[in-house]
Amino acid sequence: MTRDDPAQPPVGHGETILVTEDTDNLRAMLAEMLVGLGYKVLQAASVSAALAVLADQKVDLLLSDVVMGGQTGGIELARAARAIDPNMRIVLMSGYMEHFLPRAHSEVCDAILMKPYRRHELASRLRELLDTRVS
Repeated sequence: MTRDDPAQPPVGHGETILVTEDTDNLRAMLAEMLVGLGYKVLQAASVSAALAVLADQKVDLLLSDVVMGGQTGGIELARAARAIDPNMRIVLMSGYMEHFLPRAHSEVCDAILMKPYRRHELASRLRELLDTRVS
């Protein structure tokens, strides 16, 4: 397979991604996948933990679950992250097709990934967003 083979997912170039997911095994699996794709990965299990990371680290992209601890904390996190760094790319993940998601997309994030998603879909979306960010 060649590097431009569409069967191969696009890879990272060492950008930093903060994964915020309250389910430990899902967060660990997602972080492992992203490291395998060439990204530096930081992890947070809650909105407060993610905010602490964002206060201390430069993050290129926030990848957060919408529903954490039974609440839509990912949306509040996205709003806070956008205030911290307006150029940070933000992707929200959800397994729920709730009425608030289309509004959340336009207001606070760059993309929404509906769960379950495939590795290639995730890799392509992240690369697309990171390649179009404003530095």
